[in-house]
Amino acid sequence: ALIDALYTTFPNKNFTRSINETLCAAGFKVDVFQGNDVTVEFLKKLPIGYKLIILRMHSALAANNQLYLFTAEPYSIGKHTQEQYLQLVKEAYATNNSQPVFAINWGFIKKCMSGKFNGTLVVMMGCDGLRDPLIIKEILNQGAIGYISWTGPVSISHSDKATLCLIQTLYIKKMPIEQAVEKTNTQIGEDPAWGTVLDYRVP
Repeated sequence: ALIDALYTTFPNKNFTRSINETLCAAGFKVDVFQGNDVTVEFLKKLPIGYKLIILRMHSALAANNQLYLFTAEPYSIGKHTQEQYLQLVKEAYATNNSQPVFAINWGFIKKCMSGKFNGTLVVMMGCDGLRDPLIIKEILNQGAIGYISWTGPVSISHSDKATLCLIQTLYIKKMPIEQAVEKTNTQIGEDPAWGTVLDYRVP
């Protein structure tokens, strides 16, 4: 599954096509969910059983150092009131000028997405994906075979390029996770603005 919450604001049709072609060549069927499809309710109802989930979305650390993954659903104080009350979702801004959207944290994954990652490799393309041990632990606790993300901030264009390389290395060249991440970092390099690289966690 490619879950592309950035599709409405930062579409990259070449990325979508290349991911699809690469995974189809490796024998997978790919489900693509884009833009306004990526809501809080969608994540709750995400089908179980994907071998790979690619999360193309903004993410950011809150003041409490919890990582929030941004949906594409516009924020409204009157929606998802129980989840807001339980601090599983909150309003989030990609930039100072952007419209707020709902974003989810590790608690949402634990309470509302239980069982979604069993046997799955999760690639989280947003910023700071490896800086919140709670969200990593929760995804791995749910049976994920691995979690790959960034060590800090990353530009969308760099993340797109690196993720394409990673997927080709994993599924066409059939390298194990450790070597695939290493090869991608060597081939694509660190993010030119932030100096961040891909890294991984396994159970």
